[in-house]
Amino acid sequence: PAEFTAGTATVADGTLSDTGYELNDVSEETLSREVEAAGQTREVRVTNTVAEYDKAVELFGERYQAAVFAAVTTPRIEVLGQALNPVAEFSTRERAEIILNRFENVGDLERGSEYTTTVLESDADVVVYTAQGEIEGTGASTELELHIGEPVSVDDDFVLPLAAYPAAFSDGENVRLMMNGIEHESD
Repeated sequence: PAEFTAGTATVADGTLSDTGYELNDVSEETLSREVEAAGQTREVRVTNTVAEYDKAVELFGERYQAAVFAAVTTPRIEVLGQALNPVAEFSTRERAEIILNRFENVGDLERGSEYTTTVLESDADVVVYTAQGEIEGTGASTELELHIGEPVSVDDDFVLPLAAYPAAFSDGENVRLMMNGIEHESD
């Protein structure tokens, strides 16, 4: 099989101390897919890297790790003359689903405003969504705000910035700083 591994995108330490986010986990996820082109079939294995950050917020009189930021790195690949990158082909809504897995009983996803910010020295369009969801362990529903970035091309990878937090927490400026603070390390 053809194998491709992404580098790693993380957020600079200085940005973390400015925003209050902490590194939760850096993990790899490998996906396999059969690709057919010009009568040939080839197995392709892609290893993505996800750096996930979170921040405690005060909700219902308790503290929960309810503000989440992720930098997803996926390799830019071409097999049998065919460009492949499932994350780059995802709709903004499908990208939103990636970060929403940290919340329970999510519904009413609605597209809101848009803005442009700098990610890895490129302009990145970001769509803001709202949704209803439960913070894990609370059982209580709250309005969530999501910031879903377009994938940015860097070296041989695409970096996808994602964030979600309780809307009452109003963390948009910190999310923008986190996106601006992303650094990329090639594999």
